[in-house]
Amino acid sequence: EQYVSKGDATSSIQGGSIATGIQSVADFERDATDRNRTSPFAFTGNKFEFRSVGSKDSIAEPNVVLNTITAESFQEAADRLEKAEDFESAVRALIREYATEHYRIVYNGNNYSKEWVEEAKKRGLKILTNMVDATKELTAPETVAMYQHFGIYTEAELQSRAEIKYETYAKAMHIEARTMIDMAGKQYIPAIIRALREYSRSVIDVRTAVPTADTSVQEYIISRASVRLREAQETLERLIRETAEAEKKAEGLEQAEFYRDRIVPLMDALRHPFDELEMCIDKDMWPVPSYSDLMFEI
Repeated sequence: EQYVSKGDATSSIQGGSIATGIQSVADFERDATDRNRTSPFAFTGNKFEFRSVGSKDSIAEPNVVLNTITAESFQEAADRLEKAEDFESAVRALIREYATEHYRIVYNGNNYSKEWVEEAKKRGLKILTNMVDATKELTAPETVAMYQHFGIYTEAELQSRAEIKYETYAKAMHIEARTMIDMAGKQYIPAIIRALREYSRSVIDVRTAVPTADTSVQEYIISRASVRLREAQETLERLIRETAEAEKKAEGLEQAEFYRDRIVPLMDALRHPFDELEMCIDKDMWPVPSYSDLMFEI
């Protein structure tokens, strides 16, 4: 912040020391830095932390990406500083330049919040919310130039990797869509129909026993569940049609974008009525473990 606002840094936060209270353990310096939990390289005072990849993923590709980016930055800085007549002045000038040019990526609020997304838009930062958009960055001109410069990947190699990612995404979404279709058609909808039949019988039985009895609760549940059941069935039919259409698309980017734009939103839409139905259908009639079962009982 000082480099951006003043052009130089003249002071720093003092962390102080932490007394352990244990004679056999020496006091140690308090870390004065803040951990940026969304940074790929989080600096924590005396070390850098690296964000972990998914449990089933290899660290090879992230390491290639991060090392190449770091190498490019170090080379750019080294090329300039090695030619400088006054090294110290050149270093301060370079830091000031980098800080001023790239300070828009620094956000000290909640990096997981919607507010940061809106702020990032204002700052002109890229917001890549899905794998398809992120994969396109592999073949962006500046990405290709960087990898070629260091002799790591050719343009053809990057294009092939992007193609594999598009196909992997499409196949994964296809499997998930077909699984959802199967579960909705063979498990959820039949179970809900059975539950509605039981609730309807309950209304008839109660009125038969006590004609003046209040059955408004049962009727409300039947009405509410019937509306959501129809919504689920209509959405399921759309998902079946769109999934069949997706299979006809050319493999690669076209098919991946179709799954992202058409299939995934339908899958989200199909989930909503079932989430609501789970809250009003008897647990014993629900065909799969409920959220509470998954979170607290298994």
